[in-house]
Amino acid sequence: MAKEKQSSKKIREKATQQRTFNGFSRFLYAMNLMLETASHGKHKLHRDETLLLSLFRDGNGHPHSLKHVDREFRNLLVVRSDNPMVTTALKTAVAGLVDKGLLQGVNSGATIRITEKGKDELKRVSEIMDAVWARLTKALNKADRAALRELIHRINPAASSSPRNATRRKGS
Repeated sequence: MAKEKQSSKKIREKATQQRTFNGFSRFLYAMNLMLETASHGKHKLHRDETLLLSLFRDGNGHPHSLKHVDREFRNLLVVRSDNPMVTTALKTAVAGLVDKGLLQGVNSGATIRITEKGKDELKRVSEIMDAVWARLTKALNKADRAALRELIHRINPAASSSPRNATRRKGS
């Protein structure tokens, strides 16, 4: 009888792990869907360009130093600070957004600023991301959505450092 209980407990634990894995897979799929959907606009943003553009969501329009952008970009990607591949990805994303007229180099390229065209694209991308987030969290109540945001913030504090996200956390 004790063996049957242990077997039953293992089956329940395995089922719980599978549901957790499926839920996490769904979450990751939704995140990728957000980035993929953003690429279908008129500017055809690549994943890294979308992520980089999202760093300007604070809406103040002030130039950001490349050092600051590099640090925040690495935070979004959740990579080690010395990862050389990120440096290449960042340079490519900056160049792509500048070429598309969404960012503008300032001070001989030491800082970058979002353009009006970039603000319009960021608004479009943000609306897409908000819609996917709403679908993803539809089954959650207000408290659960707030708890999920808090957990994401613990994993990556930079993910919720903007005033826009702070407002959302309060009203989620």
